Amino acid sequence: MLISNKYEIPDKCPENCPYKKEPFYQGNMCTRCPIFNCSKDKNNFCLIEPENYREDWAKEWYTFFTTGKRPVLLLRKQSWKNLTYPKYHKVTTVTL
Repeated sequence: MLISNKYEIPDKCPENCPYKKEPFYQGNMCTRCPIFNCSKDKNNFCLIEPENYREDWAKEWYTFFTTGKRPVLLLRKQSWKNLTYPKYHKVTTVTL
């Protein structure tokens, strides 16, 4: 399967995948895996179209499937060094 129009990954979960034994819940690695999210069922439905899968995560999963290196999936696409925070207005209090 081609994800993010760039990375070729397996169509099916590998037999030796270390994440298959983990409990299945919203935060585990299987719920973020492109095989789980992008594989189409018999009605041609998938959670995320393969071409729309996040490219930064696609690269991590590609590396995992080709080398076995654990994927590091950041929630934000920015690096932590370059995070920007919203500016807040200074709040003043008035005593009556």
